[in-house]
Amino acid sequence: MIFYPEDRLTPVNIVVFIEPNAADGEYSFNALLDTVRNWRGFGYRFQVDVHVYRPGLINEDLIGNADELWFFGTALCDGQEPTVKLTREESALIQVRMDMGVGVFATGDHVAIGSGLCGELPPRAANMRTWSGVRAPTEQRPMNIESTIRSADRDLYSRGQHAADGREDRDDFDALPKPIWVLHEPNSSPHELLQLPVKGSRKTAIRFLPDHAHEGKLHDYAASVGSELAALAAEYRSGPMPRIVARSACSVFNSENNPIDCASYPVVSAYEAPADSPWGNIVVDSTFHHWTDENAVRLRFTPAWLHVEQYAINVANWLMGAAGRQKVFQSVVEYIRETGEDGARVIQLLGNSQDKDALSYLWESIGKRMGEQRVVADTLERILLGGVVSASPDTVERFLAQIGNEHVDPVAVQRLDDANKQRLVLGLEFAKIRLSAIAEK
Repeated sequence: MIFYPEDRLTPVNIVVFIEPNAADGEYSFNALLDTVRNWRGFGYRFQVDVHVYRPGLINEDLIGNADELWFFGTALCDGQEPTVKLTREESALIQVRMDMGVGVFATGDHVAIGSGLCGELPPRAANMRTWSGVRAPTEQRPMNIESTIRSADRDLYSRGQHAADGREDRDDFDALPKPIWVLHEPNSSPHELLQLPVKGSRKTAIRFLPDHAHEGKLHDYAASVGSELAALAAEYRSGPMPRIVARSACSVFNSENNPIDCASYPVVSAYEAPADSPWGNIVVDSTFHHWTDENAVRLRFTPAWLHVEQYAINVANWLMGAAGRQKVFQSVVEYIRETGEDGARVIQLLGNSQDKDALSYLWESIGKRMGEQRVVADTLERILLGGVVSASPDTVERFLAQIGNEHVDPVAVQRLDDANKQRLVLGLEFAKIRLSAIAEK
């Protein structure tokens, strides 16, 4: 891609809220949040700021410039009442930001863990998960979610067994990752949240996340019926409903507390705002243990770490709000404009909706010079034109010949229909121009 000086990268602002018990060291999220901080997109980076939540903390000064809001609910409850609770004023302000395109991530754990911080979020996010009450999973069998993949060094999950065994590891420990299954239509790409980029080939799916013995319950709207479905539809208007995009498996126990079967359960739910809506996207996770150092870092020197790390990067990219995408687009356009008269001409043609002319000028005038600046063909097209324009092998070869880079693998330059499904991995969805028709002309 074009060389981007570090000081020219546009910051996409992620404001993270954790609860006091996490701040005190009971849990930490450093490894995966640092992964997001250190990742670099084409012309942008993520600025991740972490705050310890206390009632009244969230105000316009704190989140007014946020492109994404992340909430990690980790606190235990005093009975059924959360120890820390989001105020109505804070929830209303978050609602305003969500309506303006800010993305939201939220997670908790079993029982009512995280219900105070996340259960009081605006309904569009809160309704995607059970945060408390009789429907919330517990850490006791048969309601706990026990992985079908057990750690090699032990077969223990309850705290009582830990004590008898003399171990000090908490119930949260599991040395092996859990397999997940990504839900998508036949012959289609995985959801953008669960795509794993493989250089020079189609994107494959993320297959592993950190394991945990008991997790929260996400709502599967596809299984909702009657009045429950009507209430949900009212919140999401006529747009798409949240949907489960990944599942894992747990054991099913009999009355003697012995595993006799297995069942699947949802681990990631995604709400994608309608294209004609200013709303932001939402991701809700079944457990914050997918993100903790305690669970994730154990996998760091295994192949599964690539999957875990990519999931965090994908969440950050997919939640980028409309305002965030627009400011990155403007920054990149300005950078291209500075490459000289040729770049300025391309921008001018785009502004006049002369898409085909802009495309031709891009190929014929600045292709080679951009190639000398280490531009990957599909990355430049994606930024300037909103998608990859490689409609045929001939088109790919012609573009690669123009940029004069014989080392670029044509297989890596995907067709437009494929690229739109894969936009997340590169973090770019600037759908300013639709080139499916143009590319066929």
